[in-house]
Amino acid sequence: MRQDFTNGRELCRPAITRFATNFLSLQSMLWFKKELRQMFTCDKWLSCPHAKTAVGKEISKIVLEDYSFWSQCKNIVKVSEPLVRVLRLVDGDEKLAMGYLNEVDKAKKEIKKRLKNKVSLFCVLIAFCLN
Repeated sequence: MRQDFTNGRELCRPAITRFATNFLSLQSMLWFKKELRQMFTCDKWLSCPHAKTAVGKEISKIVLEDYSFWSQCKNIVKVSEPLVRVLRLVDGDEKLAMGYLNEVDKAKKEIKKRLKNKVSLFCVLIAFCLN
């Protein structure tokens, strides 16, 4: 399926830190949303043994019918991106982490701008970061 729908790219892109893996996986799913939806409607999937399992049916239903899932993924990626960018900088060995305080402040401002003062989206971001 990977060869047919994502040109051989993995959706789950493991990273050293869990926060980056979760972010990168959600971002990949959004990039390949159209292809994922095509995959779950193709004959190859429908004839696959996994399509007949409870888990396969549940995942297919989420990908094809759950618009709130896609909306939440989009919101999480949108508001998490500035934070992930800073965390990746801080995680590096190039300079002391204290040197990135200005970057953290910029990320906070960018997140606030992207949230447009919506408290519910902020709660989604916090829940994502804590998991």
